[in-house]
Amino acid sequence: DTAENGLVAIEKLKSNQYDVILMDVQMPVMDGYETTHTIRQMDKKISQIPIVALTANATKADIDKCLNAGMNA
Repeated sequence: DTAENGLVAIEKLKSNQYDVILMDVQMPVMDGYETTHTIRQMDKKISQIPIVALTANATKADIDKCLNAGMNA
């Protein structure tokens, strides 16, 4: 599945089951950092899904920002 923004992603998570989430960090409406934070606050079944960041930004600071937002990799 794909979601054009973080709000759509959250809605899809409520009605579908996923093994992993590939998170674009630069989505419109709700970016990947905010979306990840929201997912990590949801019930345990959803909040434990591994989240992998997709971004061209690969500095140490960018990686740390992703991990601090709750992404796994």
